[in-house]
Amino acid sequence: MNAFRTYHVDKERTSLERFGIAISYHPHYVQQRPDYHRVDALLVTFVARGSCRHMIENAAFEATEGSVGVTRLGEAHTLVTRASGVDIYNIFLDPVRRPLPPVHALLYKTQQILFPPDNAFRTRLDRSVHFQLPDSQAFRHCLEMLRYECANPASGSEIVIESLQRIFVIFCCRAAHDSGIEPAQPLGQHVPRWVVDVCRYMDLHSAEAITLNGLCNRYRLSRGYLCRGFKRYTGVTLRDYLINRRLEYAKQALRSTTDKVLSIALQAGFNDLTHFNRTFKARMGLTPTAYRQVGTIRAK
Repeated sequence: MNAFRTYHVDKERTSLERFGIAISYHPHYVQQRPDYHRVDALLVTFVARGSCRHMIENAAFEATEGSVGVTRLGEAHTLVTRASGVDIYNIFLDPVRRPLPPVHALLYKTQQILFPPDNAFRTRLDRSVHFQLPDSQAFRHCLEMLRYECANPASGSEIVIESLQRIFVIFCCRAAHDSGIEPAQPLGQHVPRWVVDVCRYMDLHSAEAITLNGLCNRYRLSRGYLCRGFKRYTGVTLRDYLINRRLEYAKQALRSTTDKVLSIALQAGFNDLTHFNRTFKARMGLTPTAYRQVGTIRAK
């Protein structure tokens, strides 16, 4: 799997650059052998009919009707279907240059997990995520309206597409929040349930004061077992995972809101602006203000 092709989003490039989203529909898609390829965008794959296996590099999950899988920028993935094929929608996003519209505060944490602006803080369990939609027909209807507006832009299309994008994000975040986000399991390796639970707990409560003792009590694990096991399966320490999640929130807020840096720092879970600025620059190479300015320039 060292050599694989890259799918360039050329056909959908105009829509992606103009609106930050592009959609392609593939009815009766058949691929009975793995055909790994990369995509130069963040890819959301929605199975509208049938079932298949979705494989992302060394991980895989079973996808059925209503399944949604998210593949990060640069990851190699493939679908393996039966002879009957599947109907799929590919949704291409560019959250770096065109941040997705923010949604309700209760779903914002889920949004940053599903649609990160980049791969800076990716862990071994973040190569892909998948979840199940409770109403696949409503989601499909939203995608069809989006696909039409992107393909036939007219007066007011920007407003319509932004509104539909918000609905698209809310549908995804609701389903992932309610049903839970399942990371694709590394092939040949079973990730303990408690590792996934700890990750998701910190994902959703990263702004709170999370302590090692608190996690040990919550999951009934010893300090040593929790720390060693978590790093073994994710590749990062508990502390780094928590800080990275706080920075992910801050990065999205810097790009998608006009909130003051201090307000963003406190909302992300940092106790003071000095600590936030120092940590952000150490891990991103830019101050929060400079990061926001770069994002503004790219979006123009």
